[in-house]
Amino acid sequence: MQPSESRSSERKSSGRKQYGFLYVALQDLLQAWAFAQHILDQGWHFEPWETRPAVNLQQAAFTTALVVAHRWPFTDARNWPKLPQRLLSMSLEERLLYQRMDALRNAVCAHSDSEARVLHPFRPEPSHRRSRRTPQ
Repeated sequence: MQPSESRSSERKSSGRKQYGFLYVALQDLLQAWAFAQHILDQGWHFEPWETRPAVNLQQAAFTTALVVAHRWPFTDARNWPKLPQRLLSMSLEERLLYQRMDALRNAVCAHSDSEARVLHPFRPEPSHRRSRRTPQ
């Protein structure tokens, strides 16, 4: 194989890898958008103690999925090309959102950080003290 053929083959391979990365990044961003839209549609903006456990569980799952899916395309990953700088032009508002999502991913989703969480100590009532509804 001639050196020029080798360089051409490397460029094609690099281009395929870049295209693959951009395609997957777009899919992740679209998925993040869908998660965000679902959160907004459901009106989920509750603190864990403000709602039923089932709602809190769904809200937490969708929020975690949103943060992870949104953040992945911007992460330096092994064996993946970086997102081209020309695609990263952001307004101040977009940059602040990006930084907030990055902080959430690092502090809440990817790592357990008690500094990032609001702690509300409580003492649950014994089960015999809770009022129970009886079927009518």
